[in-house]
Amino acid sequence: FGKNTLLELLGKAGFKKIEFYYPYPDYLFTEEIYSDYKLPKEGDLGINNRDFFGDNTKIFPENYAWNEIVNEGLFTTFSNSFIVLAKKWGNALNKIVYSKISNQRDEKHNTVTCIYINDDGSKYVEKKALNLYSQPFIDNLFEIYKKSSTIFIDDELTLVESSISKGNLIMDFANGDSLDSYLRRAIKENDETTFFELLNRYVNLLVKAYKTEKFVESEEFVKVFGHLNEAGPEDGVRCLNIDLIPQNIIIEKDNRWKIIDYEWTFDFAIPFKFLLYRSICYFMKNENSAYAFGKDLYKYVGISDDEKL
Repeated sequence: FGKNTLLELLGKAGFKKIEFYYPYPDYLFTEEIYSDYKLPKEGDLGINNRDFFGDNTKIFPENYAWNEIVNEGLFTTFSNSFIVLAKKWGNALNKIVYSKISNQRDEKHNTVTCIYINDDGSKYVEKKALNLYSQPFIDNLFEIYKKSSTIFIDDELTLVESSISKGNLIMDFANGDSLDSYLRRAIKENDETTFFELLNRYVNLLVKAYKTEKFVESEEFVKVFGHLNEAGPEDGVRCLNIDLIPQNIIIEKDNRWKIIDYEWTFDFAIPFKFLLYRSICYFMKNENSAYAFGKDLYKYVGISDDEKL
């Protein structure tokens, strides 16, 4: 059955409270669960190349198709499966409106991030451990938050307020669209001026916040990233959030930028350009190109061909 048929049948059966959830990329190995209160936006659906049965034939770029589906408001129709919660009386069934399950990595880093909605419509975010081994990872996140808050002190770019409650990390919900969404919209609308204004502001805010030092390979760095080649970069940064990419920055209505993820922050020095590299890499992966408006974005942010991984 499709969603509309299920709604009709459940309604006829007397169910008054019906909530739909949408596993992504599928129900077999789900990484995210959306709801009608928290739907994906353009650029969010980038995991579309899985083939568990060996009978898929790729005939068009699915990422482009999903972006159009999202923009047309048809995601709930084209979702490949549903989770349906229904009951005949009482209040709403669930206060969770979105979940991201991060369990495809070392078990000591396995977490789940949920967005909750309160009775007044406000939202908040909770990140918790998926097992006993990953609880220290959650505990350390609050320490990272406190350290990072001393770096991002400019009102233009700050972290969402965070706290610890019952072993879980609680974060304010940032209202707005991601920087990633704004950049993609500029490309779609052929707005070169806005695109590079946003990209320049992003790079300048990072340069302003992070203090660089001469980069020297440490044992901790090699353990996580391996050895760099002899022509490695000179500028390094301690307490660098390598996941401070456009997807993890929300632009609020007052034009303040909020950092919503700081999981991958390291105490030892990391080349500053690695963050810029990851930002361009993750942004352009859905575009299948490193170019925008005829410019090589890697070179635009100062990354040479030799410095690419």
